[in-house]
Amino acid sequence: MINNTIERSSLSGDSLPANSLAQIGTTFIDFMEADPDALLLLNEEGIIQGANSNFERMFGYQRNYVIGKQVTAFLPEYHKEAFINKLNRFLVKNRLSHEIEGMEFIAHRSNGEEFMAEIRMGYFQVFNNSGVAISFRDINWREEKNKAIRHSNKIIREQNLRLTNFSNIVSHNLKSHANNFEAILNLLANASSEEERQEMMKYLRDLSSGLTTTIGHVTEIVKIQNSKDLKIEPINLYAYVNKCIEILGIQLRATNAIIHNHVKEDIILNYNTANIESILLNFLTNAIKYRHPQRDPEIWVDAKEIENGLLLHIKDNGLGINLQKHGDKLFEMYKTFHDNKDAVGVGLFITRYQVETLGGHITVESEEGVGTTFTVHFLTEMQP
Repeated sequence: MINNTIERSSLSGDSLPANSLAQIGTTFIDFMEADPDALLLLNEEGIIQGANSNFERMFGYQRNYVIGKQVTAFLPEYHKEAFINKLNRFLVKNRLSHEIEGMEFIAHRSNGEEFMAEIRMGYFQVFNNSGVAISFRDINWREEKNKAIRHSNKIIREQNLRLTNFSNIVSHNLKSHANNFEAILNLLANASSEEERQEMMKYLRDLSSGLTTTIGHVTEIVKIQNSKDLKIEPINLYAYVNKCIEILGIQLRATNAIIHNHVKEDIILNYNTANIESILLNFLTNAIKYRHPQRDPEIWVDAKEIENGLLLHIKDNGLGINLQKHGDKLFEMYKTFHDNKDAVGVGLFITRYQVETLGGHITVESEEGVGTTFTVHFLTEMQP
């Protein structure tokens, strides 16, 4: 059985004499080579008797180097005690039952690289010799998939919560419009003069305009939600930023605003053209709308390619936002944070929903009186 004396010898990396199980390890080599996993054959003292070529490829050690050594010599320090205890319990339990047990832990390759491994232990006995066969499977890919699934589930939960809030808000607003219509129509029916009737008609026109706006917001969200088959195509991001600058030309001149396009001319983003234009225009329009009254607005647009996607930065020198106070409400429907008569509180809600519909996300940094930076994380592989 593995004990602390063997563990201490393993720390020195010295070779230990193998028993006659080494001959069995050699006999089993063809069987071990046929296994798709990395395999080690140990005696009951934890000394390696055999290894297949998949072990060499996975861990980076030559089998001639590992055979005859204590298995804990190839484990990270913080795993050795747990592994010894696990193997000892396995030997006590499975000498009679011959069951297979598994575990997961972080393994080290010969170059020091860590990876998540799945281990399965099986006890065997041949003639008067017994030992443990251990298989190793690299499950890093599974961990990455699980992370991606957890991230997707988080986004889905957040989207469902926002959509629930959105439906509650919209139903409340539509009900308010309906109640106001009913009240004004009652007043109109009971008006005692032409002047009162004209006043009621003005209220009706204003109310009708507000209802049209609300329905437009609802339509926009529904359209995004139902866009299951968004067309994805290569987009020159630098050119699209310039296109948005042209669209906003009148607003830029009226406010003395400057947009600095620092996106590299060769950056290509695979995305939906309508969505990217809407996203850019929403951020740029907001930066102009919430400009600081004591300075001309400046906006900087930049992009950086990363391993799994692209980061788009939109920075301004505007009013800024108190994120400690308003950060959790920033992207909610009909939330505004400045005394701006043109503010509706729909743009950021729509923008975030557009980005997350294709698997991306938005982060924000801001300081009151200094400005705001929005960062859009686009994925290389869109996930509609």
